[in-house]
Amino acid sequence: MKLFLSSALIILLFANGCTKQTITGVFTGLQNDTLIVITKDYESRNNQDKEYAFRDTVVLENGRFYMNFPCENFAEVEIFPLGGQAKVRPSGIIAGYESDLIRLFVSKGENLSFNAHYDGLVIHFSVRGSEFSEKYCKLHTSLVPHYSKRSEALQTIARLRDAGEPLTPGQDSLKGAMTSIKAIRNDFVENNLDSPVTAFVVLRDYGNGIDNERLMSYRDRFADKVLETPIGIEYLRSVANAEKAGEMEAAARIKEEAFLALKGKPAPDFTLKTSEGKDFTLSSLKGKYVVLEFWGSWCGWCLESMPELIKYADKYRDNIVVVTIAWDDKDSKWRRALVDFKMEKLINLFDADGAVAALYNIQASPTHVIITPEGIADPQQDYDVFDRLDELFGKGEVEEEIMFSLK
Repeated sequence: MKLFLSSALIILLFANGCTKQTITGVFTGLQNDTLIVITKDYESRNNQDKEYAFRDTVVLENGRFYMNFPCENFAEVEIFPLGGQAKVRPSGIIAGYESDLIRLFVSKGENLSFNAHYDGLVIHFSVRGSEFSEKYCKLHTSLVPHYSKRSEALQTIARLRDAGEPLTPGQDSLKGAMTSIKAIRNDFVENNLDSPVTAFVVLRDYGNGIDNERLMSYRDRFADKVLETPIGIEYLRSVANAEKAGEMEAAARIKEEAFLALKGKPAPDFTLKTSEGKDFTLSSLKGKYVVLEFWGSWCGWCLESMPELIKYADKYRDNIVVVTIAWDDKDSKWRRALVDFKMEKLINLFDADGAVAALYNIQASPTHVIITPEGIADPQQDYDVFDRLDELFGKGEVEEEIMFSLK
């Protein structure tokens, strides 16, 4: 989930009573003075009425960083330099490693200062003003030499690939660097079970389904004081999800089977509001091929593939009608995404209560269903929808190109 937060909105938050705090710093070695800052408010994570993550852009002035921000209790701050290794994808997803950012943690009332340097491979930094941040920074510093070796190995692999040479030397170096990184992080965890920083490391390394068994194994090893912190509470929430993983996977398999079972059957009809507030009924498009995309503004991969969907909608505009259905989303964020990704030529619907998603047994986004002119459903797996559209309508296009080349 990402929210683009303007400076005016930050000021408004302060005016409404949020605690004003500052992060200051000096950042050297950059070719680009623009930084992306993402602030995550842990207290708001499970509150649907409050935003969890805020995103803003800060421009260094003579290498100096200054930022005001609201912190009601505890927040995590990620600072990504655009002149570093991290890359911003079209969807807004930032692709990079831990060595490509400054990660800070701020409690209410704390003011932080940092010194950072980008050496062309990784970011070195030190921080003052937060015990949590200082301890995490020490872990980062111990990993920097190995992060550097990882970056060098990745560059070697890219060079060898471009030259058409065997990748083995680079792969061996990468394996060695990753082994060292894992060993140092594991050693930190085993020797710091009384620190909430360790709970964060465990979440990063094993949470979100990466290794549920390992994640849960620390439940009874952390000190009680760790589990009472915002990070500890987040860890317990992740453990609770991990404990239900088997049950959730079984339910997901049932839904997936029900979704695929729609193939060859009449597509369930429905009526939803469009972005213009008009009623739209699926059966009104009978006689045309329809592509349904179930998505959400919170779904990075949906946004990543949206330009491709729009391209195909235009490519086969004489053959198909594309209908997007946002579910498990917020109206304001959905509308902003429609503008940001220039989706005005599509039919855009909002499934406020998820009823249509449930009707089609949707469990993930993006998910696609092609509907024939006769109203028969053809559910698609993963991103097969684009290949399927080419199969259905690409033949004539290829024939036109051949005929043109023969003229």
